[in-house]
Amino acid sequence: MNVTVKPKSLQNLKLYLKGGYKVNMDTPDLKYLFITGQVLELNSIQSFDSIEEAVLYVEYLYLFEDLSRSQNALKFLYELQNLRLLNLSKSILKAICVSPVMLTFPNLSKIRVFVDCYNNTPSSMITQVLFHLCGRCPNLEVVTIDELL
Repeated sequence: MNVTVKPKSLQNLKLYLKGGYKVNMDTPDLKYLFITGQVLELNSIQSFDSIEEAVLYVEYLYLFEDLSRSQNALKFLYELQNLRLLNLSKSILKAICVSPVMLTFPNLSKIRVFVDCYNNTPSSMITQVLFHLCGRCPNLEVVTIDELL
C-alpha cells in the first residue's frame, strides 16, 4: 500500500501504519514528524529544511542484509539532517549499523532510542551505532535509551 503526503505547508505529521506501507512525503516545511508502524519504504521528495523533531518508531518489513534497502532507509534519514531531536527504533538502528556510510547531524542535540525488550536487540549493535552517531553530532547533549514493555 502507498501513502503520499503532499501539502507543502504542512508542519506537523503523525502516521500510524499497520500492514506495510510505502510512504512518500513532499512536505518541505515539516517541523515535527511522527511515524509508527510497519513500513516497506520511507521516501522524501525533497529535504526537510525546517524539521526540528522526528520520531521514527517503525518496523521495516524486510531484512537489512540487502544493502540497497538499508541505503533507502539512510537516504530518508539523510533528508532529516537539520533536526534537533531524533527518536529511533531498532529497525532504523539496524539500517545505520549495516551501512558503509555514516550520517552527520550537525544540529542534533538529543537522541532517544526505543529498544523492544521482547525482541533480542544485540546491545553491541546499539552501542556501535550510538558510538558512531555521537561522533557525527557535534551538538549532541543527551542520549536516552528507553525499553519498551
